[in-house]
Amino acid sequence: MNKIAVFYLFTLLLLIVSIPTDAKRVNTIEGKSKQDIPEEWKPLLNPKTNKFWKEGNHTPDEGFLLFAKNPTSIQYAKLWLLRMETKAKVLRQMQSTVSKAQRDMIKSGLMEDRYWQFSDLKKGNVNSRVAKKELKNLDFYFLFNSKCSHCKHLAKKLAGFPNLRVLQVDENNILNFKGLSKTNRATKETINSYAPDGVVPVVVIHNPKTNVLTKIIGNKPIGEYYLAANSILKGGIK
Repeated sequence: MNKIAVFYLFTLLLLIVSIPTDAKRVNTIEGKSKQDIPEEWKPLLNPKTNKFWKEGNHTPDEGFLLFAKNPTSIQYAKLWLLRMETKAKVLRQMQSTVSKAQRDMIKSGLMEDRYWQFSDLKKGNVNSRVAKKELKNLDFYFLFNSKCSHCKHLAKKLAGFPNLRVLQVDENNILNFKGLSKTNRATKETINSYAPDGVVPVVVIHNPKTNVLTKIIGNKPIGEYYLAANSILKGGIK
């Protein structure tokens, strides 16, 4: 065998030795094989596990987890959206029931009407309870959905409020309201804090001096917003 043949044979043997077999082939993370990763880290690096999606003590919605583990499934996406829509409808029904229960409990003296939700104040006397110059000391946030008819009705009532920030929670084209400031999209953090289940409209009233705030869900009589603002100015809402 000549020297050239020996050289090619030696090179071929090196290539064969350097190619890993199926038994040794493993996935790698930044150059490390899964065999080198500690057991407690493996579920934290695998998006198919619940631990991968867990944030601190918060475990995401079960429907979201199923969808997250099958991110390319149109069927799972539709089922997750259907779950969210069903929850939103049930929560609206619950809010109406809670309102009726609150009315009964306040009438019977079992609850205090802290926000004057059910007071029978005469129209015209309500607005005078809070001077417009005092309202300027507060921040107002109006969260709405562009397809929500209740939101559109409430937007007309809020035209006289100063420092009102208009925040759209959905991803449709931006909807601006006559008489209100320019609409911006609500951040995920804002939605998670004040409308986590998608129930709108929501008005958040915040006193920056005391960092006290409250939120009013639904399209309420205009007097409720003025009275809640008055209570926050006087430190009545905790």
